[in-house]
Amino acid sequence: HVFKRVGAVVLPKDYLRWRMIGLPRTDPGDASGTLLFDVKARDFSSRALEAFDLPREMFPLVYEACESTGKLTPWAAIQLGLTSDIPVMAGSGDNMCGAVGAGVIEPGQVLATLCTRIEGLLVRSGWCSVMLLDAAAGTLGAGAGPSLPEAYRAILRDIP
Repeated sequence: HVFKRVGAVVLPKDYLRWRMIGLPRTDPGDASGTLLFDVKARDFSSRALEAFDLPREMFPLVYEACESTGKLTPWAAIQLGLTSDIPVMAGSGDNMCGAVGAGVIEPGQVLATLCTRIEGLLVRSGWCSVMLLDAAAGTLGAGAGPSLPEAYRAILRDIP
């Protein structure tokens, strides 16, 4: 079974951090993109993981974007030409951080990112919904960050 060989489920920036600090770590924004994250608990949802028969150990520990997740390993420090006492922060996704940088932090504010795909962020009370439209691929998707939208919470409530 392929899942028995999985060390951890991480996104690309989290894989790079894993290589730098030697441990799998993530942030709530990227964790919420898995649709397996419980925003209120600030951890992966045990109900969702059980529904898909996924062990919690397969998913990284979650740190807030501004928290240090560890320091560079000696190997990474040598590879990067840095000292090993440098903290590696959790960070977050580009559009989530971009929204904060643009000042889109209050309920009712909207940010639209137009590029090869169209991404929209709508801030609501305590959560942010994300819509993606990729015209070239003809696909439409939805996700959430930094928390799960009501529709996905409703789906998780219905899991026996």
